[in-house]
Amino acid sequence: GTQTVERFRTQKGVLLLAYLAAYPRRTYSRDVLGEVLWPDEEPEKQRARLRYELSVLRKAVWSDLFHTPDNAQIALAESVTSDVAAFEEALR
Repeated sequence: GTQTVERFRTQKGVLLLAYLAAYPRRTYSRDVLGEVLWPDEEPEKQRARLRYELSVLRKAVWSDLFHTPDNAQIALAESVTSDVAAFEEALR
C-alpha cells in the first residue's frame, strides 16, 4: 500500500522479512527460521523469539503480512512482492 516503514524494532525483524522476501512464494518451517536467525539458542527460545518478531512485524507493516497454512509453516502473503524476487524472475 502507501504505508512506509522507516524503522524496524529489531535487526532480526529486518533479517526475517528480507529472508522471506527473497523467495516470496516459498514456505519455511518455524524451526528452520528459528535456526537461521538464532543458531546458538535452544529450540524453545528460538520459537519464542520468532513468535515475537512475527508479531512485531505484523503490527509494524501489515496484519496479513504472513501466510501460516498450518501454524508450523510461514510464508509471506501471496500479495507481497519484492524487487529481488521480480529481478530473479526477470532473469529466468
